[in-house]
Amino acid sequence: MWRSQAAHLLWEQGVGGSNPPIPTQRRPTGLESDRPPVAGTGGRPGVDTGNRRFGGDATEDPLMRRPVLRGPTAGNLRSGIRRTGPVVRRETYPAFRGLSRGPFREPDPSVPVGSATVELFILRHARPEAESRPDGEGANPPLSDVGRRQAQVTADLLAGEGIEHVVTSTMRRAIETADPLVRRLGLEPEPVVGLEESDRHRSEYVPAEEMGKDHAIVREFLEDRESVFGGDYPAFRLRVSDAFDGIVERNRGRTVAVYCHGMVMGVFLQTILGHDDPFRIYHDYCGILRVTASSNGIRTVRCVNETAHVRHLLG
Repeated sequence: MWRSQAAHLLWEQGVGGSNPPIPTQRRPTGLESDRPPVAGTGGRPGVDTGNRRFGGDATEDPLMRRPVLRGPTAGNLRSGIRRTGPVVRRETYPAFRGLSRGPFREPDPSVPVGSATVELFILRHARPEAESRPDGEGANPPLSDVGRRQAQVTADLLAGEGIEHVVTSTMRRAIETADPLVRRLGLEPEPVVGLEESDRHRSEYVPAEEMGKDHAIVREFLEDRESVFGGDYPAFRLRVSDAFDGIVERNRGRTVAVYCHGMVMGVFLQTILGHDDPFRIYHDYCGILRVTASSNGIRTVRCVNETAHVRHLLG
């Protein structure tokens, strides 16, 4: 299945021998029909691939259920991921309809593409302990023993990545996950308000691995998925987006590690890829999301949920 996609991209670039790839059956993707023509593409409709519009035709690989881009589009996507996974229909998740594009600012045409880019290493915290507090006090647990080992092996990996600055959420589990790296590199971490997890006001924190299907948090989620965001998903999304925009603005040209939380990463990634479901992509403990962020507003995803360094400690 993968060879079919690769063959199409190589064939459009003039590589891959004399035999063309096996043609795929054209299916409507929902990416083209409502797009106006893009200048310089011969009148072909634009393809919205997240937060940029490219010219060219789009089809779907009938096996992979992913867009296969042809013509001038194909070469433009070789340097980074613009859209992944199956095509998402707007009507699938009505609670989040109309929110897949913002609230990032539109790219500034006056700033050259790639100008003062920021390399972001965005990480979910390591595994914490369970904690319960009296009503009205938000749970803020420390890392567990396995979580501290996860944080250490993650620091071993990132120590060789040229990290120049470390940002954390204000929650204890994120700060403790960053601690081995900041000690090793001699950096001063920057706590940023806006990166806290969506459950920051709950008086109980239980790692998902320890929750059964009858747990109150699980039942509440199954009845209303937006309850994860305290009933105000748009406000959570705006808070996360503003926090990352601020990080990029303050760190132009630098490589930054951002220690935060699973739903923060899921929503931030959602705003880049332009899909409707904030729960679509899951990040494991110490999973790494790599994003190149340009100062003109463009965000390019380079890796999602990188966990090879910590896989032996997940379970």
